[in-house]
Amino acid sequence: MGVVETLIFGLVTGSILLLGTVGFSMIRRVDNFLNIAHGQMVALGGYFGYTFYQPVGLNFVVATIAAMVVTGVIGWLSYKVVFGPIREHGSLYLLFTSVGLSSFFLSGADVLVYPTMASDWLMQRFRVLAAARAIENQVFVVVVNAIGVHPTSGDVLGGGSLVAFPNGATQEMGSEEALALYELDGSLLAEERVRLDLLADRAPEVYAGFDRGRSRC
Repeated sequence: MGVVETLIFGLVTGSILLLGTVGFSMIRRVDNFLNIAHGQMVALGGYFGYTFYQPVGLNFVVATIAAMVVTGVIGWLSYKVVFGPIREHGSLYLLFTSVGLSSFFLSGADVLVYPTMASDWLMQRFRVLAAARAIENQVFVVVVNAIGVHPTSGDVLGGGSLVAFPNGATQEMGSEEALALYELDGSLLAEERVRLDLLADRAPEVYAGFDRGRSRC
């Protein structure tokens, strides 16, 4: 990646992070809680933008505006239906509700993609985290790592991009720049979700009464 490409990539990525940070800050100041689902709302905007632009075939500007409108409507509905009715109960209720809403937004995802610029020592940890994230969320996790030298820290970026499967297995690439195509088997995902039913062990009676300041544990 050349200097110009790196600069453009940094500006685009920084702009996205800036918008997300401003959103977190505004919600924190107005409603006094950290909305964990805000990151998923940003991702939804990106997905809608891509869908309107590529599969649907709209003009780029029109697709962008349409994505903003749809995402805004979803955000408004989330507030009216999810956060509004419990706002008077306090920030702790809102925080945990946002965690549940975040999980709901992710429930339709089959693949999570994490582009990164990680050095070798950090990628060793990402291998473990990617497998754990694939198991706990029952999805495919793709970690795409850069090759070269980090522009600020100077760390060597050794590649090692990988795909983590919902059963915990991983398939890694080498340290050379390359293009890899993987066919992700949806039947494996469905089979693993049936085999490891994470909702089967729910025990609401255990935490009943927390809303009244007591527990039956």
